Amino acid sequence: MCRNGLPQPQKMLLSKLPVNVEQHCPVTSVSRDGTVQFDDGQEKKVDAILFCTGYLVTFPFLDRECGIQVNNNRVTHLYKHIFNTKYPTLSFIGLCSKFCIFPHFSLQAQYIATVLSGGKTLPSEEEMNADEDKDFQERLSLGLREKHAH
Repeated sequence: MCRNGLPQPQKMLLSKLPVNVEQHCPVTSVSRDGTVQFDDGQEKKVDAILFCTGYLVTFPFLDRECGIQVNNNRVTHLYKHIFNTKYPTLSFIGLCSKFCIFPHFSLQAQYIATVLSGGKTLPSEEEMNADEDKDFQERLSLGLREKHAH
């Protein structure tokens, strides 16, 4: 809890931060002189503010019929975290986020191009769904949480 009883930031970082970097309750205001007022009533003069809000995965423009579902930031019915298992020409780049992401995005784009150009054939919908479930179960067995499925 923050000092005034408000909840801590949604996610506290587990990594050790440099000695000159601190994580705080949400910011209420910032003055021109660099003084930051936090929700818990604290004030600090700072050199920089990093807003690390994370991502909330949502696809409000997709029809339910396509089968894509998002639960706790886990997108389901995706083969290899890319291809919609019901409509494989609908593909996603960039859901994975825990490693060197931009080269990975490039590889995902190349994989999609290869499939769409006929250079690679995807398995059946049932096989893709089974592969997705197996991958997810393996990740859970490693201690990862649902929201870290990608």
